[in-house]
Amino acid sequence: MPSYSGIWSLPAQMQAVGAGNWPPNYVAPVAINAQYDVTSSGYTSFNLTTTGNASVFGNLIYSRSQFAGCSSSTRGLFAGGDSSGPVSTSIEYITIASAGNGTSFGSLSTATYQFAGASNSTRGIWFCANQAAPTNRIEYSTIATLGNTIDFGDSVADIRGNGAGATSTRALCALGFHVGVGQVNTVEYVTIATTGNAVDFGDLTTSERYKTTGFSSNTRVFFAGGGGGTGSGFNVIDYFTAATTGNATDFGDLDNGLNAPAATSSSVYGVVMGGFGSNPYGVTNVIQYVTMSSSGNATDWGDLTVAQYDNEACSSVHGGLS
Repeated sequence: MPSYSGIWSLPAQMQAVGAGNWPPNYVAPVAINAQYDVTSSGYTSFNLTTTGNASVFGNLIYSRSQFAGCSSSTRGLFAGGDSSGPVSTSIEYITIASAGNGTSFGSLSTATYQFAGASNSTRGIWFCANQAAPTNRIEYSTIATLGNTIDFGDSVADIRGNGAGATSTRALCALGFHVGVGQVNTVEYVTIATTGNAVDFGDLTTSERYKTTGFSSNTRVFFAGGGGGTGSGFNVIDYFTAATTGNATDFGDLDNGLNAPAATSSSVYGVVMGGFGSNPYGVTNVIQYVTMSSSGNATDWGDLTVAQYDNEACSSVHGGLS
């Protein structure tokens, strides 16, 4: 404990570190996975400091598939999506520190699915691709304030099946499927604090990356997995240095080719979960991770409660919050 003057001695600091209580008032980062499968839909969570399995967090308001998510340090937002019913405009949120069900937040301007979200500590950016009617809309939400989305600008093309990640200043989006062209490896970016149209950033290392997933540190944005031309999954993990436009660098590999997984991060680890694996794996419940400051292949972290794909994830400590 600190002295009466509020000053921590070095021995007291070391004792606090050993007990997992440093810095003072430290709260371990948490990952939230929003899942959909034929038997259940809801939120699960797991601690991002130690490996382990996910546990039940709460229920989604709307049974969603192919939706998008983003988060601040306190709230996770999940928007749009499609399951067995109509495509949704709804945005719901959860309070990350407290397990519980989703609460209504607001609406997207148009029913949207098969798209991506990213955020810093204040704004959530929705790269509003759409399966049924591909679009180039970009919208944003102020995460601390309930309400409907506001127009941000336009993507460089009409797209669907995209993925996104962000640092505190820039949000990057891998386009996925470019209408009239097919699957592409193009990545665009926006500056989160200002509104405006997206600008070309660079290219992924592989030519086809439909339904890839994104996560980030405070300097790097990563894209992992994604489908190929036959629907099989890639195992590649790419990264970009967000401050400098240019093409991706190969980081390492997932343990299997994955189509439509979810991903999020702490300030140290990037985690990828679920997805439809290349044969013979099928749909998976595996959570795997990389240490973002280095390069290398993914390692097993634990398991989700059910096997799933077209899920979505966020966390309380990710690259956009640094």
